Amino acid sequence: MKAIIIGAGELGRLLASTLCAENHDVVVIDSSSENFERLKENLDLMVIEGSCSDVSILKQAGIQSCDTLIAVSGDEAANILACKIAGKFGVKKTVCRFYSLDCFSPADGITPEFFGIWRAFSPPEQCVRKIVDTLGNPVCLEKIQ
Repeated sequence: MKAIIIGAGELGRLLASTLCAENHDVVVIDSSSENFERLKENLDLMVIEGSCSDVSILKQAGIQSCDTLIAVSGDEAANILACKIAGKFGVKKTVCRFYSLDCFSPADGITPEFFGIWRAFSPPEQCVRKIVDTLGNPVCLEKIQ
């Protein structure tokens, strides 16, 4: 699988490391080269400094032949835009991190798919759900929904 990861922060580095360990072809895009040093030292991947909303940067990363784009930068708007652009290039699986999923309103047609996103996730919300599920307390689960 060829994957483009947007964001070389902690989550992006962990994703890159995991996918490289599974022998996937990985390209990481980040606007700050400071985040690249740890990646380059230990992993066989391509890193590109630039904006993920710049079509020429995405083309340099190989968006035309990409299987999945995973947007986990700290900039939600840029993540959404990168997913939307990826969809225009035929990328079927776009994954986007959100700090909160409150921006979606399925009743109004505002869904991840509306933005060209295959899967949206929010680490804090998913973490809370996992803890509550583990504890098996349905009352707590109702409060966070």
